[in-house]
Amino acid sequence: MTLKLDPNNPLATKVQTRDERKARILCADFQDPMYPIIAAVQQASEGSGETIFFFRSDGQLLAEAGGIDLINIPPEPRKVERWFNVYDDVSLVGLAHETERQAHEDIATHRGKYLATLPVIFEIPAEIADKIEGGGE
Repeated sequence: MTLKLDPNNPLATKVQTRDERKARILCADFQDPMYPIIAAVQQASEGSGETIFFFRSDGQLLAEAGGIDLINIPPEPRKVERWFNVYDDVSLVGLAHETERQAHEDIATHRGKYLATLPVIFEIPAEIADKIEGGGE
């Protein structure tokens, strides 16, 4: 995974190390063609301060130091609520609906005896939620 800096404000890019230590970018245009990124990284033992490291533009520290490479902090998963109709034949559960009203409108399309309409809340990765909310683009 290659580090992606915010093009408008590289210093605001939320990063951490591959081994999940807190990190913050201090400079993204240091005049070194090999290591243009300078970041403060939390030391391995919590509360013991930070260490300054120089990174390549892709976030790599050194070829052999994978745990300290910088990566973008993954976005938090999003909670999504969907409504399902449940019927007397347990193998028959209706499709997921965005609203309770949509689920109720779908009741008549099934042969089983309707029992209930239930909300289900689950977490999905943010990038999938973005596609669902954006119409699958």
